[in-house]
Amino acid sequence: VQEDLQVFLQRFGGTPFAGEARQSLGQVTAEMGDPDGAAEVLEPVARDVDEPLGAQAAALLAAIYEDSGNLAAAEGLYMRLADRAELGFQVRDETL
Repeated sequence: VQEDLQVFLQRFGGTPFAGEARQSLGQVTAEMGDPDGAAEVLEPVARDVDEPLGAQAAALLAAIYEDSGNLAAAEGLYMRLADRAELGFQVRDETL
């Protein structure tokens, strides 16, 4: 699966489907124990947290950072995601 996604990105990296392929490849790469490789794959998509796919990629990337001990980077992404939350169900108040 990982190799197939890499080939897809090489061939179709400029298409609208590249973001979804990057997210899938990032998740597979992280599950295979390569958080640095997963982060490299996800970062281009995770930059735009205003887009649904970008928000999903950023959340996955934040979790990867957190698992690998990069808490400052994880917190930064979580804060960017929280700042873009517009609907009540997207906002989580820890004081409740």
